[in-house]
Amino acid sequence: MQELLGRLRELDSSAADAVSVITYFDSLIESKAGIQAFVRGAAALSHCVVGLEDESRHLLVRVSPHGVALDPRPRGPWQSTTIGSSGTAHVWLERSGVAEPSDKMILERLSAGVRPVLERTRHTDTHDTASVEVLLDPTTSEADQLGAARRIGLDPSRSARVIAVLGAAGSSDAQNPRRPPRAMRVGNVLAQIVQNDGLDAAEYARAGIGPERELATLAESWRLALLALRFTGDGTPDNPGPMRIAYESLGTLAALAEVTPDAGAAQSDIARLTELEESQPGTLLILQTLVECESLRQAASKLHIHHSTLQARVPRLESALGYVLDPIGRSRLFASLTVRRIRLNDSL
Repeated sequence: MQELLGRLRELDSSAADAVSVITYFDSLIESKAGIQAFVRGAAALSHCVVGLEDESRHLLVRVSPHGVALDPRPRGPWQSTTIGSSGTAHVWLERSGVAEPSDKMILERLSAGVRPVLERTRHTDTHDTASVEVLLDPTTSEADQLGAARRIGLDPSRSARVIAVLGAAGSSDAQNPRRPPRAMRVGNVLAQIVQNDGLDAAEYARAGIGPERELATLAESWRLALLALRFTGDGTPDNPGPMRIAYESLGTLAALAEVTPDAGAAQSDIARLTELEESQPGTLLILQTLVECESLRQAASKLHIHHSTLQARVPRLESALGYVLDPIGRSRLFASLTVRRIRLNDSL
């Protein structure tokens, strides 16, 4: 074969290259090579970085021409070929400038070679709510929990966290493919397991964010995510407050969730807040803004009113509350607003 290739190269170098590519990938297929071997081979033949991505299997591979695994990076504007007919898997060559004559052949043979390998790879179902339930159940065994984690595509060597989402953060309809992955509905709260270092809480509507835990102890993250959710508000005038809270940010404030609802003084302060809002709608929003801001001027700006107007209103608010908004009074008001919000969220 090598002698034949040598003669063919003398006549037509591009034809010889094509035969070399076919021969090389045929040998990989015959030896039942894995995905890494196919991608490394394509990188060596093309003398450029080669990538493979299968979105449905959460697989992303990039290899340098020297066979070194590179940081995973989604497909860019490179020459690429789809693997199979699903449209969710691709291979590509990261070549700048003019494509080489053999590039298309390498991509085609790489695609054909890895397709049966991918088909042998178990497909993870990230919408498997039963596995999510197993992970969040503290009574299941560690072996069962780790098995459930693998079924929904979680990396068993990394920790994860649970986010308790209230409201429209995805559909609970099992037939809706747009619902969040690795999630299940518990009453009116959606429990979603996430495993990424760059968590962006801004994508959630109203949510309590649990701390990172090992996969076998995610039930603890779920419990603490629900606790954090109780500290959130709707962001509306009659239920103001932060809409997203991470449990780690609460610190000693988490103890407020254990306050007995009928504790005398606390009950009186909370009742007074409710009465104020009923008699003067919008008062709760003003009070919440006062405790969140460092100055009256900043609070007035956030409320879109002149600071002198707010300054004139503070004494009337203090009279209605029954205490002065000095440092201790502001702390008391903050605690009262927080406990009131927790009580409103008791049903969660």
